[in-house]
Amino acid sequence: MTPYAAMLLDYALADDAAVSARFRTLAAPEHPDARGGAPGPQWYGFTAAYSAVKSAVARDRWRTAQTARSGGCKACNGWGVVILGAKRRVRVCEGCKGEGRIIDPPRGKK
Repeated sequence: MTPYAAMLLDYALADDAAVSARFRTLAAPEHPDARGGAPGPQWYGFTAAYSAVKSAVARDRWRTAQTARSGGCKACNGWGVVILGAKRRVRVCEGCKGEGRIIDPPRGKK
């Protein structure tokens, strides 16, 4: 899943403040201090997504790596999320399930 899909972020509007605010909102209930010492099941996913897009440099680095991959999803242009309507609602892409690229179907045994 792309960092944008994991955090349900609008990639066009994602700046440092928006990414930090979304991370704090999503990760606070999963934080080990909030859960008595053990991280929640999504803690590591949120922290990995945040580290991938937390700054402009990190976002550029992630996008460069993403475009270098082959087989990008045409429905979301490799972002893993689809932006809907004038209110810019964000949802995970159904074409790639948030991966940003077409996932090869399982191959049968020969």
